[in-house]
Amino acid sequence: IAAALFSSTGLLLESLMWLFSYCVTFKPFAAKYLFLTPPELIGVALIVILLLLFHHVTKRARLLVLMTAGLLMFANGWWSRPENNLQLTVFDVGQGDSALVRLPNGKSLLVDGGGFYSDTFDTGERLIAPALGYLGIKKLDAVVLTHDHLDHRKGLSFILKHFDVAEFWSPVKTSGIHPSLRSILEAKSIPVRSFPGGWSETGSPDDGLWIFVPENKSSNPNERSQVLLATEHSAGLMITGDLEEQGITDLVASQIPES
Repeated sequence: IAAALFSSTGLLLESLMWLFSYCVTFKPFAAKYLFLTPPELIGVALIVILLLLFHHVTKRARLLVLMTAGLLMFANGWWSRPENNLQLTVFDVGQGDSALVRLPNGKSLLVDGGGFYSDTFDTGERLIAPALGYLGIKKLDAVVLTHDHLDHRKGLSFILKHFDVAEFWSPVKTSGIHPSLRSILEAKSIPVRSFPGGWSETGSPDDGLWIFVPENKSSNPNERSQVLLATEHSAGLMITGDLEEQGITDLVASQIPES
């Protein structure tokens, strides 16, 4: 009898788990991620508290809470407004690299996404996405992968899934992109750009943005990391991925574009 009860309980639990899994993937019930700035977060919290205490507060208090929440939402534009200069934000992802580059013209680029070799922690979901939300980033003009190593690639999957991304800049052709990224890029129809060897200007001169691709034929992806150069007047910043001796030699020998 005990064996039969355990077996029946197992079947019931499996059925319930299947039902819950179906519900959360069914579009009308699917969970939606929100990555909020501090003003947005406080505004939402005030509205939730108001709903919970709706029958215990006066009309005047309700109006005051709604007005405060509205002002916070309005203040969000001030909070997330980019400064009119070149900015670099480096994220502490534990392993690998990830950085946000914000250009003087307002464009935003995410370079790499970190990533652990274990599946127990997703740097994209747990670290980068909340940080982008905090900074008020809702859309990325480009996501840049310097080279295809797991500790630079893995955290990008979540970002590509849950943020509006205009372009993906790859160190290899589309067919060579790791399947975990390629499937998302194809599903969301995100254009993929790869660049020829040497220096390439990525857009308009107003961007001040360049990509360098080492022309060596090393089998080590580190040596072929694509390099991002962002300039503003006579200053700038350079992100070199994991270039090693041969890649650095190629970079030093190249003629770095002048701003």
